[in-house]
Amino acid sequence: MVTENEKKLYAALDGLNIEYTRYEHDAVYTIEEIKEKNLVF
Repeated sequence: MVTENEKKLYAALDGLNIEYTRYEHDAVYTIEEIKEKNLVF
């Protein structure tokens, strides 16, 4: 789910021709959790 603030952010990035990649995942709170879930950081 994309919030209104996120939509504004992505519109601003697009307007400035800034490339980005959006990742969706459950919330993580430690580096260990990131590693356990094989998330990119």
